[in-house]
Amino acid sequence: MPLPIDCSRPDSIAAADPDVDAAIRAAGDVWRRAFHDACVREGVRGSIDGPPMAFTFVFEAQDTAPVELIRDTFLRELRDRGVASGPTLYVQPGLDDETVARAAHAIDDAVRRVRTLLVEFNSYLSGGVDWVFGDVPATVASRGLSVYRYPKGAPADVRFAPGSVDIAFAAGDLGEVTSSGFYVPTALRGDFAASIDYTIVAWSPGAEQACFSLFTHDEASTIRFYAQRNASATEASVAQANLAGALAGAVPCDASAGRFRIARRGATMIVEHAAGDDAFTTLAEHACDATPDMIVGAKMWTGGTTGGLAVRFANLALDGEPSPEQTPTPDARPDPRGEA
Repeated sequence: MPLPIDCSRPDSIAAADPDVDAAIRAAGDVWRRAFHDACVREGVRGSIDGPPMAFTFVFEAQDTAPVELIRDTFLRELRDRGVASGPTLYVQPGLDDETVARAAHAIDDAVRRVRTLLVEFNSYLSGGVDWVFGDVPATVASRGLSVYRYPKGAPADVRFAPGSVDIAFAAGDLGEVTSSGFYVPTALRGDFAASIDYTIVAWSPGAEQACFSLFTHDEASTIRFYAQRNASATEASVAQANLAGALAGAVPCDASAGRFRIARRGATMIVEHAAGDDAFTTLAEHACDATPDMIVGAKMWTGGTTGGLAVRFANLALDGEPSPEQTPTPDARPDPRGEA
């Protein structure tokens, strides 16, 4: 395991040698760019204050989460990834290119975790939903399903019935973003495949893209893959893959029904789609650096004003082995909107 990178001490930046000073500044510039780019990508209100060799991470309160919680979460996630830092990061001398790149990746991942915190902090999340689909390993069935909604008071509903789940957004203003869906709170280990059928019940998107998907991600939600459909009032519908934040493989699709599938074979993720009764076609493949345990679910999201959106998901099928290491399932919680 690589040694921790200690950037918590001011004396770590003492460098009288001009070449050492230049290397410190260069490493600091890489890390500052990593933080800036990740904040822009994830929609996190963060900025940098100070010079390249000793800069401070600055956050704004966001999504009802206070500054202190956001900052402390970021620093904890950074530390968990091998970079020790206080609010001010002091760049060490003598870092090789591999170490600089490793720390930049840790900063990127820590910002991803802050985005997850912001979503969870202002979300309704409840477990305790009975399994409604077909045969699965006993562990999966016994742990059931979980539901989430962001923001917690959004006009979005997830309704469960034998064999299917409906996700529906009411017509009107959905704010900056509304996202809701369900997931299987049982992590899968090694090779697996997940597939699901969908039927569009109502689809009247506004100026913002409206999307629905089958997804899979690791427990920390830093490694994410989606098979999804996107459309807006001015953009034609496409099926495409979202590979760890990068969109790929867009295929025009105006079918009202279809299927998604995501599979992992070795270290390769495969994202597929089928329109109507057609056979699956591959949207994209992605070679991963790691093969963590993964969670599967389905969701819908958009922002702005729409005329209403509703999609029915059915026949969720899982082919894979539950991990022997499972986190506790979410507790069943009452809907904060006061619904049953």
